[in-house]
Amino acid sequence: MVFRSPQPLIQLAMKEVKIKLYHFDELSEDAKHEVCERERNEHYGFGNLALQDDADERMETLKKFGEVFGLKWKIDYDHQYRFITWSFEDYDIDDENICGKYLWRFLNKFYFRIHTRKEYWAPFKYDANGRVISPTPRRISKIMWQERNCPFTGMCYDEDILDEIWKWLKNPDWKISLHDLIDNCFHAYLKSWEAEDDYRLSDEGLSELIELNWEDKLFFEDGREFEGVFDEEDDEEVA
Repeated sequence: MVFRSPQPLIQLAMKEVKIKLYHFDELSEDAKHEVCERERNEHYGFGNLALQDDADERMETLKKFGEVFGLKWKIDYDHQYRFITWSFEDYDIDDENICGKYLWRFLNKFYFRIHTRKEYWAPFKYDANGRVISPTPRRISKIMWQERNCPFTGMCYDEDILDEIWKWLKNPDWKISLHDLIDNCFHAYLKSWEAEDDYRLSDEGLSELIELNWEDKLFFEDGREFEGVFDEEDDEEVA
């Protein structure tokens, strides 16, 4: 015996809903701020940024700096901050008392490792319409050297860590010891790293990353992320 429900079948009518979505660069400034604030809270929590290991170029600068001056170093972390502990591999160096003319002589031993050869560029050649018709040849001097030219890795981080040495060579302070100078180099380097972190966490810095990496993401007008799907053929109407 078969029993059938006395209730009639109910057919639901399809309902079409159109919503307006935006790419990140189309949002208002307030909506962009909401997106950035959400990104900060979800992915850059307390202490996470300092522990990131994506700064390969920065680590390479530290490695080269240590190799040039014979240093052993280690990065320690305390919540969101970084600290560098270091020492000379040659423990016979009395770095606390090397100062004045002795510090000058010590730094001069590394002259050719922290300077780069001077480069010369020939003038451009142009045609009648003002277009460049030949590449600019480069010539590297065999006798002239220059400072502040990123000698370790070619990245600006080299100058972050060498800046205190350049300033000392330009205006020597005879009271500063070798230990103090190396300490100052590491402090200045970490300060520039923290400034880079601050920029990365700012709305401006996060906006650059979002626009670069989230080209396909869509948002509601108030900055909420759209997580639904829609037919490809309706893309032009919905987006």
